[in-house]
Amino acid sequence: MKQYRSIKSISNGSSHHAIAKLLGQLTILCSVSIVGVSLFAATASAAVQVVTFAENNSPSDTVTTFQSEGAPTDLTLFAHLQTPFVNPGFTFMDWSTAQNGSGTVYADGALYSFSSDIVLYAQWLENSVTFYENDSGSDLTKVVQFGSTASPLDLVASLSPTFSNPGYNFAGWTTGENGTGSSYGNGATYDFLNGSTSLYAQWTPATVGVTFAGNGGTVSSTQASYTTGSTPVSLPTPTYPGYDFTGWFSAPAGGSFVGPAGTAFTPTSPVTLYAQWKKLPPVAVRFSVNGGRGTVAALSSYSGATIAVPARARVTRSGYRFTGWNTSPSGRGTAYRADEQVTLASSMVLYAQWQANSTVTMLGSVEPFPARAAAVPGRLIGQVDKLAAIIVGKGYSHVIVYGFTTEMGTTARQRTTSAARAQSVARLLRVALARRRDRAVNVRAVGEGSVRGLSAANSRRVEIVGQ
Repeated sequence: MKQYRSIKSISNGSSHHAIAKLLGQLTILCSVSIVGVSLFAATASAAVQVVTFAENNSPSDTVTTFQSEGAPTDLTLFAHLQTPFVNPGFTFMDWSTAQNGSGTVYADGALYSFSSDIVLYAQWLENSVTFYENDSGSDLTKVVQFGSTASPLDLVASLSPTFSNPGYNFAGWTTGENGTGSSYGNGATYDFLNGSTSLYAQWTPATVGVTFAGNGGTVSSTQASYTTGSTPVSLPTPTYPGYDFTGWFSAPAGGSFVGPAGTAFTPTSPVTLYAQWKKLPPVAVRFSVNGGRGTVAALSSYSGATIAVPARARVTRSGYRFTGWNTSPSGRGTAYRADEQVTLASSMVLYAQWQANSTVTMLGSVEPFPARAAAVPGRLIGQVDKLAAIIVGKGYSHVIVYGFTTEMGTTARQRTTSAARAQSVARLLRVALARRRDRAVNVRAVGEGSVRGLSAANSRRVEIVGQ
């Protein structure tokens, strides 16, 4: 009876820990009264020890429960504690002999010797969301966000380390790596009271623009776009007269070489590419009158340029007619016609070519003039243009325009009228030759008066002779 009183006394003034221990001893005493004194001697040494589990969800948390054993035994599993432990927004991790987790750690259900009393404090981990970059099957980049209440998820742009997937756009989060499961938008609210979870970034192919800068040259199309996974962009061919294209670069000067025209280019972000150039060496074309009189200005351009070979301009040679240009003074080289389009490859000299005039040639006539009229009527202007084309084509350097009229009035009047007709045609002929860029033809007008024996209609005319 003295022992029972001591138990009561202790229970009235001691901790729960002592109460549990005394209850274990009481059990032993009861067993002694039943089986005898010899059994009491054998079991009295197997003292019951107590493990006190503390909920420990805050420094002031007093919720506890107990486990009493007299031999090594597995600790009661957290999920089977008689008093359920809760800590909203946190997940139980393990036990520690120190409230702050700095003591000896025991896993859930670990074996304990029960050789001494001990207090174990529940250790809690705040619930979390683990973000995975997920740009490939082997991507391990991740960021963890902790929380214990309903809170917005961290924005993808603010994650550290930064999440990126070149060529793709972020399209939200899912709980399944392959896009299955629950979906969450960027910055969506997640209730951390529901526990921890993992979210995997989802990506969609991005379309990026490419701008082509001619950098002095011309590009047929200055814009292109590329969608990840589609056909790469083909780099265009720019042009810049007088320059040789050296390729596309990341900067107007210097920078990184991207490729020549026709290269397949796969951009990962919007980019501007710059054409770069090398100036072509100058090419000069000089002209020799080759025995004639006058000069033709030299032409200066670049290799690959196209020029028009000039006409005779103001070059003449008495007794000869101009026939064109040649790379040899003798005419045995490469011949070029007046106004011919030539692509330059290198500097050269072109020599005027001449053909001797052995006779005077009748080129044609402008007729009939109205009676007594000296001005060229509109219906005859076309005849003048045709004769100008013949003169240029044949290369005549001297042309005589002869005017005629019918027998009327005095001889002086006939000469005056015929001379006026010749001068009218000569003026129009000079204009027509100038339009064909041939100002070197010497055009002379002569009034012949009337010719006996010619009909009136045939007398009202102007004849053009080349030599």
